[in-house]
Amino acid sequence: MSDHEDEMDVDAPKDVQFSSDNASGKKRTTADLPIEAQDNLPWQKYRPSSLDDVSGHQDILATINRFVDTNKLPHLLLYGPPGTGKTSTILALARRIYGTKNMRQMVLELNASDDRGIDVVREQIKTFASS
Repeated sequence: MSDHEDEMDVDAPKDVQFSSDNASGKKRTTADLPIEAQDNLPWQKYRPSSLDDVSGHQDILATINRFVDTNKLPHLLLYGPPGTGKTSTILALARRIYGTKNMRQMVLELNASDDRGIDVVREQIKTFASS
């Protein structure tokens, strides 16, 4: 090998460590990003903004719209494989109920695959519920 083994990272200073962990040692999520940065992510930028924009599952969307129209929204449990529109549907529903301006104060979005420990309940959910 040559004397210049590691010259692929020519732009990175020697003391920079690349990691997906945030300051607390946990994995980074889009919730850790500033609001402006979150809106520029491709999966956020092209996410449906209203229930009318959500494609597929027309029977489920019709039921959700009926719940909202009659002001009788029960607890909902959406399930299915990744990429089927569960999060997009709920976020579009929240936008319809709370409006775009108030949604960020009224909705706490957690990734169940990352955030399932008791610390989440003690910290994030408790803080959100008390505000």
